[in-house]
Amino acid sequence: MNGINALDAIGVAIERAKRRAAEAQARLQSSDDVIRRSDWRVALTDFGVISSQLSWAQHPGKRNGNGHWLAHILDLAIEITDAEFGNIQILDSSQRRLRIAVSRGFEAEFLAYFAVVESSKSACGVALEQNCRVIVPDVRKDSSFDVDSRGIMLRANALAVQSTPIISSSGRLLGMISTHYSVPKRPPLQRLPYLDRLARRSADLLPFG
Repeated sequence: MNGINALDAIGVAIERAKRRAAEAQARLQSSDDVIRRSDWRVALTDFGVISSQLSWAQHPGKRNGNGHWLAHILDLAIEITDAEFGNIQILDSSQRRLRIAVSRGFEAEFLAYFAVVESSKSACGVALEQNCRVIVPDVRKDSSFDVDSRGIMLRANALAVQSTPIISSSGRLLGMISTHYSVPKRPPLQRLPYLDRLARRSADLLPFG
């Protein structure tokens, strides 16, 4: 009898240890998630401080080319919107065209097709035309794309997209931040104010911002 009780006790102890280990792992994972989610908030704050303190003439990115800062902005936008890839376009105001300045995750066909956008046959084109954010949760079903542009998107595995205008403090459109998803989805609603903040700060680092 005592032997059976001892075995039972050992079994209970083992199960308790397993449960505690699982709980500890869950707490660790939760902590990692909190840290991961907070990283872009810290980075966005730091970026905001930089862009608000330095003028275009003083900022090294403006003297030597803005590719480095645009890449940083894009990385933040992708993380904020919980996306997988994206691009930033700069507006050619003389011809009302968007030109890709930096991208993440796209191959040659996509970059060639969307190198210059001036029509409304894409999310960024509609956002350009309407001067406001456009969210396409499922490229396969949305009328923002025509047959050609939809085909390019699908071959790039971009099944969803959001495009947010970069607008200066004076209200001038300077460019577009677009982030993309490999599955139909929307960006987290609660994060969109952060994306807007990023877009406003980005305007300070672009010509005529």
